Amino acid sequence: MQDRLRLLSRNAHAPPSIKRWITAYTCGMWLQEIQQFAAGAATVPGVTATIQPLLGILQRVTGLESVFLTRISRGTQTVLFSHNTDQLQILAGMSAPWEDTLCSRALADERLLVNDVDERWPDSQAGTALGVKTYLTFPIRGADGTVQGTLCGASCQPVDVTPEAMAIVGMFAEVISAQLLREINLDTAYHRAERAEA
Repeated sequence: MQDRLRLLSRNAHAPPSIKRWITAYTCGMWLQEIQQFAAGAATVPGVTATIQPLLGILQRVTGLESVFLTRISRGTQTVLFSHNTDQLQILAGMSAPWEDTLCSRALADERLLVNDVDERWPDSQAGTALGVKTYLTFPIRGADGTVQGTLCGASCQPVDVTPEAMAIVGMFAEVISAQLLREINLDTAYHRAERAEA
């Protein structure tokens, strides 16, 4: 149902009023699904157990082929979790030097969404190898504000990701950042308590 509405909303001949109704209707469906996800996630300890269903939701919200979460460490970006639906397969465990990644370029250019990857960054090895056309990325930040990872989406075809969908992805990136910080703080407190008891 959502896929059919998304296709209709992109039809150049569809009246603006119909497009606005479709956007409002599908956002309502997404928010229902997000609320259900949030209610379940609240009972699950740790962020990792909630990532896979979250990526599935974000894939349906954005319409992108692949949605994934990465970690940046020692100059390397590594895919931790991914959700793939079509020919573009970005798999957990894939890694690349941070400076050559599409995430690095997008954040440096302050562009969270790019629909012309091949034209904008023709020298990107990762973009060329995967045949990426559309790419979005949101930073996952640590306590000091540095980028520790990214929440990303990609497609081999141009995809018109709506502002509403972008806002939802950004919201979840902030939720993941906050949850990871809480886990780090809990781990730190636990280790301090262990040392105090020793």
